[in-house]
Amino acid sequence: MLSPSNQFHHHHHHHSDGLSSIPDERKLSTSSSGSNGSNERKDSISITIPQLLTDSNITPNILVIDDDPVTRRTIQKLLSNLGYKSKTASGGKEALNLLLRDEEDPFHCLLVDVLMPEMDGFSFMKVLKQAVNREIPCIMMSGSEDPETVAKSFQYGAEDFLPKPIREEILRARIQAVLAYRDRKIKEKFYIKKIHEEQRLRNQLQHIERKNEEELLAFKQKVNESIETPLQLIMSTVTDIMNGNLDREQTKLALISVMKSLSSSNLYRPAFLDYMKTAEMDENTRQWLVDQYTKGFDDYSLRKRTDRSSSTDSNASTGSQTAVPNITHKNSIVEVLPFDIDNYKPSVDVSTMNYDAFNFTYDELKMHVIYFFKSLNLFDEFNFSPYKLWNFIGELRKKYRMNYYHNFRHCCDVTQFIYMFLNSEKISTFLSPVEKFAMLVSGLCHDIDHPGVNNNFLVMTEDELAYRYNDKSVLENYHACSGFRTMLKESYNILEGMTEEQYREFRKIMINTILATDMSNHFSILSFFESRIGTGRLSNENQEDRIILMKMLMKCSDISNMSRPFEIAKKWACACIHEFFNQGDLERKKGLPISPLMDRYTLDFPKSQIDFGNFIVSPLFKQLAIAYKELVPLYETVLNNINQWKQLFDEEQQKHITYSPFPFEVCEGSVIFNDTLVVKPKEVIMEEITKSIDSNPPKEQEVPKQPSEPIVVASSSSTSVKDATPTISASPTTNESPTSTTSNASSISSKSSNSIEKISPLTRLDKMDGDNLPIVNLIIPLIILIISVIIYFLFA
Repeated sequence: MLSPSNQFHHHHHHHSDGLSSIPDERKLSTSSSGSNGSNERKDSISITIPQLLTDSNITPNILVIDDDPVTRRTIQKLLSNLGYKSKTASGGKEALNLLLRDEEDPFHCLLVDVLMPEMDGFSFMKVLKQAVNREIPCIMMSGSEDPETVAKSFQYGAEDFLPKPIREEILRARIQAVLAYRDRKIKEKFYIKKIHEEQRLRNQLQHIERKNEEELLAFKQKVNESIETPLQLIMSTVTDIMNGNLDREQTKLALISVMKSLSSSNLYRPAFLDYMKTAEMDENTRQWLVDQYTKGFDDYSLRKRTDRSSSTDSNASTGSQTAVPNITHKNSIVEVLPFDIDNYKPSVDVSTMNYDAFNFTYDELKMHVIYFFKSLNLFDEFNFSPYKLWNFIGELRKKYRMNYYHNFRHCCDVTQFIYMFLNSEKISTFLSPVEKFAMLVSGLCHDIDHPGVNNNFLVMTEDELAYRYNDKSVLENYHACSGFRTMLKESYNILEGMTEEQYREFRKIMINTILATDMSNHFSILSFFESRIGTGRLSNENQEDRIILMKMLMKCSDISNMSRPFEIAKKWACACIHEFFNQGDLERKKGLPISPLMDRYTLDFPKSQIDFGNFIVSPLFKQLAIAYKELVPLYETVLNNINQWKQLFDEEQQKHITYSPFPFEVCEGSVIFNDTLVVKPKEVIMEEITKSIDSNPPKEQEVPKQPSEPIVVASSSSTSVKDATPTISASPTTNESPTSTTSNASSISSKSSNSIEKISPLTRLDKMDGDNLPIVNLIIPLIILIISVIIYFLFA
């Protein structure tokens, strides 16, 4: 038998197979590094890592706490068989007495029964934290595997849970896991303390460095007073020549030196740089002057140390105002929301995965978003007006088109899912207020002005956006840009209360998270996150960890439909597929290769959802559930929905039918749909395919005129009333292009001999004949399609 200390190395990694055994994340309680002073530096050098069970021959000592004597003897015998030392206690009070007197032979793990007469296990855990000043890993035991009991055990701080009767192999695995977890926590605390100590020393060194720099600057000023500038040296040399102080050869060399000096543009550089260091001027002007006139001079430091306040007064300097676009103070105009924000509470729970965005009007969705910001205290934190956020959301609603899927309703749905994440206790404590703020705004802006076609379509049709962003994350770059352009306007400036530093951080997060929604980045982000959590828990002290987590949260929110109850997930799936079909129709009409999942005549709807769930959604939510156990229900819902689609697919095979998306119509502010999937026999499908090949392809939908009055539309599952404010467009094929920034006119670039014609992407396809397409536009998509089919069958 392996000794207990060696068993940790051999076994403890296997305990993490499955989500139920993932160790619960708990906050690390770090102790103070002591009083400040010069003597601490010597103390910090002597810090050594505490002795670990996995690195020593110490036999773990286990304390068993159970009121049943038979159970105590049984467990003690099992522990003896496994090579552990152990003691027993019949109740919480006796256990506390043992724990307070275990200095010579400390306990390394506790096995605590949940149900005890005098003090139950939960009460004992609560008292333990107050009475004992060190953390001891604890495993709760109970004859009941009731989910509420298990969940409560983890809430009170247990590392694991053991059902009774206890088997030896399970006991071994659980103890090894929690002891290994104990060692990891000890290491983490040690390194955190060491980092704090190093930070303190670094601050001391920076203070000394600043003092030395000031002394050096004073010294240089004295030296410069006695050093001649190049022009002074030239004048001195010429004087020597004129006075005949040099011989012929010396005169020749002196003249060469003078010519070289006169050709330099830095005759007065020493004096200029001294002036730059001491002159009172705007920091931007200083930067521009140094960049333009002192290129190559490396030892000039531009850092001007100033104390920046966290208030908006920090923007008072010219540098702050120019660095942060259009961040201004609020005016004195009275701003009133159309509802009482202080007393408003949504009619449904907006912090769960059961949220159904189809059930609400646009105004209700906007009020929900305002509530998200209010409940997270972001208005007070960043000192901006709720009315400006209301205006900003209203402007976004106008910019989002009436697509089947990528519309304002989807924007609010994604934002709600982000809000749900931010309400998770561990994620909430992990992220800072500015990160939460940026995440919510990213959710609102992540698909702004989406044209209803994907990046590949824009690249293949040579859209102006594809040229602008060099075919890379075309729509995602455009969405991020459009969001910031909207916020630049005074009426929508929700960033007005930020400091320059907060604005820079906000902008970085928003760009990173929106670009993360580009599916071409999916596997790189997922693999990075998976490898990162495989090496240990994420640290909120690590900026890279926070960024990758926010990318994952945004990606999960963007494709969160399959993690909602099946009836809601089915609506979103149908909406998405209808938008795909629209693009497929356009591609068929113009002779382009039809993109995967976008051919209405060949798509197997349930199979497409199964594959999307298995290869994209499930792995994403699984890794998030591994990192955060409280998110396991989301992953389980994804698996359940995949099974539901599998049942429909099995019915297709057995009954020789095909399920198609139910009819779906997007109207002004509402959605009309029948939540029953369309069933078609296989023969009908084959007949439709044959007709589509033999006859003319379906015509592109015309853009319906903007309705003059708002329409009230009743849904089969709920009744929705539209907003009174009309949107820009009223169908998935819209008259507004994503490339327009100053008018409703759209533009697309098309190569010609003398000029670039600018028309909308969809109109351009109307004007193009399939016969006139460049041959490269047919070959490249065909290659892409073949590769996609090969990959599909490899993973199917």
